[in-house]
Amino acid sequence: MDRVVLPFACRQLHHETSLLLYQLATFDFGTAFLDHKDIFPENRAMKAFLKARTKAQLENLGQVQVEVKWKQGYGMDSRMMTGDGAYWAAKLGC
Repeated sequence: MDRVVLPFACRQLHHETSLLLYQLATFDFGTAFLDHKDIFPENRAMKAFLKARTKAQLENLGQVQVEVKWKQGYGMDSRMMTGDGAYWAAKLGC
């Protein structure tokens, strides 16, 4: 009888916890550089990551961030941009 309970418990645990990684983690995609007048840089790694997620994973994606740098006079300026999965999917057209 005990042999039947363990697989059920494992499936149930997986079902209940499979989205926790997406809810609790911060996904950091490093630094992106703006060129000329582009409003947002193409970030291929982030776009590929988002496209590979299921709808449930995207809906539960808590925080995704990227540091954006651009030329400011003779130096560089930067800003950390953060958002959830839905924000970035819309921003990057995923």
